[in-house]
Amino acid sequence: MEKRTDNMLPEQETVINAQIPLTEEINEFRGNDRGRDDWENFDPVTGFYNKKYGRIAAVRFGTNNNGKLVFSAVICIVNYDELLQRYGQVFCDAVLEEAAVIIKRGLDKNSLIYRNGADEFTAVVLTDSRSETEKKVRQIIAEIENIYSDSDVNVRCAAGANIRTNDEPFEILKQKTHLAAGTAQVHKEKYGSFVFYDEAESDGYISYRDTVRTAQGNDQKQVKRVSLGNSEIVSFALKIFEKTADFDAAVNAFMSKTGRIFDMERILILDVNRTYCSINIAYQWNSREMASIEKKSFTIERSKFELIERRMKMNDFLPTDRAAYEKYASKEHGKANGSGAVYSFQMFNGSELMGCVVYEIKGASADEYTISILNRLAGIVSAHYAKSKTTRESRAKSEFLSKMSHEIRTPMNVIIGMTKIALESEGITEEAADCLRKIDRASNYLLSLINDILDMSRIESGKMTVEEAYIDLEELLDGVDTMIRVQTDAKGIWLRNERNINSPYLLGDPLKLNQILINIMGNAVKFTEKGGITLSVSESSPSARGVVKVTFSIKDTGIGISEENIGKIFNSFEQADEKIVRRYGGTGLGLSISSSLAELMGGKLEVKSKLGTGSEFFFTIPMKVTAKETANENKKNSETDLSSKRLLIAEDDELNREIIKTLLEKEKISVELAENGQEAVDMFADSETGYYDAILMDIRMPVMDGIEAAKKIRSLDKEDSVSVPILAMTANAYDEDTRRSVESGMNGHLTKPVDIKKVLKELVRVL
Repeated sequence: MEKRTDNMLPEQETVINAQIPLTEEINEFRGNDRGRDDWENFDPVTGFYNKKYGRIAAVRFGTNNNGKLVFSAVICIVNYDELLQRYGQVFCDAVLEEAAVIIKRGLDKNSLIYRNGADEFTAVVLTDSRSETEKKVRQIIAEIENIYSDSDVNVRCAAGANIRTNDEPFEILKQKTHLAAGTAQVHKEKYGSFVFYDEAESDGYISYRDTVRTAQGNDQKQVKRVSLGNSEIVSFALKIFEKTADFDAAVNAFMSKTGRIFDMERILILDVNRTYCSINIAYQWNSREMASIEKKSFTIERSKFELIERRMKMNDFLPTDRAAYEKYASKEHGKANGSGAVYSFQMFNGSELMGCVVYEIKGASADEYTISILNRLAGIVSAHYAKSKTTRESRAKSEFLSKMSHEIRTPMNVIIGMTKIALESEGITEEAADCLRKIDRASNYLLSLINDILDMSRIESGKMTVEEAYIDLEELLDGVDTMIRVQTDAKGIWLRNERNINSPYLLGDPLKLNQILINIMGNAVKFTEKGGITLSVSESSPSARGVVKVTFSIKDTGIGISEENIGKIFNSFEQADEKIVRRYGGTGLGLSISSSLAELMGGKLEVKSKLGTGSEFFFTIPMKVTAKETANENKKNSETDLSSKRLLIAEDDELNREIIKTLLEKEKISVELAENGQEAVDMFADSETGYYDAILMDIRMPVMDGIEAAKKIRSLDKEDSVSVPILAMTANAYDEDTRRSVESGMNGHLTKPVDIKKVLKELVRVL
């Protein structure tokens, strides 16, 4: 088997990245200013990081971008080979030293630079302005070309750049930057030695790695190593994965085109599962017409699996290894045994080996250039495969949590509802009432834990959204004060408020802001035994666009946080100390959720703390100033009489039907019950126009669910079928559940366990 000798992939570097701590030297080290003693990580000529360590450092550096643009640039000495042949290595080293000084001087401290090859530098810059950084790079190119302008030496330079978008993998960022650099080099006159990836003509992309230099006496010319097809396949791979929402469709198109261009026998994408010692043939392309292979896992004896795993990590996956799992796959399922060379390239997700891409070519071997192209293509596949896998897992987790939410909230509704009914019963003893109140508190605490888990899931899956609604900041803070003061008074500690607010009427997300403050202040109460808590709120002056920055600070005199544990407190499901967990309890989600919510609203939750003396949590949220809302509409709504209304309630659970019926009848509202969606549709269809004032509809029911029932009611040929208010009343608590309810023709969404005050408020709104 032909073995590749190419440098390690970025995914492999990610593994090293997890093992090598990068500290402040990433931000401090520039040029020859070494910030550490391990000299093997630096290029001896330029003083920058070398290729191996620099690419690792760049991933870490660009990930911690603090909200700035991640600007990637590749700067090339275009005629380096010519200079090397004509003047020698010592002279070329001097050119590189001069270029390093210019690059170091031209880029600010908020950048990381490394030597990425004999004639190439890579710079990752965290910036607020794409155009300003472009100017700096253009100036660097001009200065490098001007190094020996007073002599016969002609140094030619070119650069390509790209801006990282959202959570784009660094492997993709790197590939795009190289394509831009190659295009700038080959089309120097057209682009003036510099081009952004998104500004170059797509059919003109030429990778810097797709060009070589050939000597013709003292005259050097840029020539193409192979046909443009191999250059285009890299650009094609980037585009097909970016622009095709269906990953399966994208990967099949990619394999088909790659296989045809390189005249291959077969391409395999293998997925490994270390827990179960299994290998899954996730995707396959064959040159011959064959049936598609099943996406099937083959479990292997552990020692054999570990051997295969080691070879995958070394990019040395042998044909004999394939036999270890392919013996289970019959020919009609797509098995194809190639007779040529086999090249494998591993796929990593962080430090975890996901599998590998295996290319089987028809010839005895491939040249070094072809291997490098296959390497780069595998890197693109790996980055998008990891993203697709994460998306699939997130979707599966969301679906599972949605179902679990429904199953847990349904009995919770019974517990909380029956407790409320029992507490309001006549003749109840004080002892029984005390027991019921404790059950109610425990039930609501359990409900808060369920809500935390659902919130965390929504945040992680990117489904948590921010609203822009009216906020009376003084009123919101008064509400928080009322809730927390009950806890501080009970514990015997003080609560102080310090406000410097000039514009209390704002546009923002009052529910999420309230959640952050209650979470942090609730923690402060929990961890403070003596002294007290101070909530400080201040505003900046409005900007020209009418935006103020509101800063919230919560200080306590509690137990504090040790320096080594401060970094843990914003992590999901993690608390600072096991002793604290045992003493105070909790899931460790409150601060993680609060931090994520603050970021969603444009802020950042930070902490200052010292063990034994207390903590300060603070964050700043930008919000627009607005006018004060009048209370006329709220007053009108509060006076609405519901006692004469008749409701149709569709609910399949007998106990839940009993609870909602009892609670509503206490408000003198007439209630009629249906056990499923079909029964609700029939009852409404058979009723006189206007007989029902509103319908409360459970979502998950047998025979016909609530979504389908709402659609049926809206489509009935009945005068009030469109106008009758329908409210979803369900244990499904996700944002997409609310959206589905609205799309089906409902007027709102109520979440179980039923809060009768919220039910009445919604009824007032829709009626």
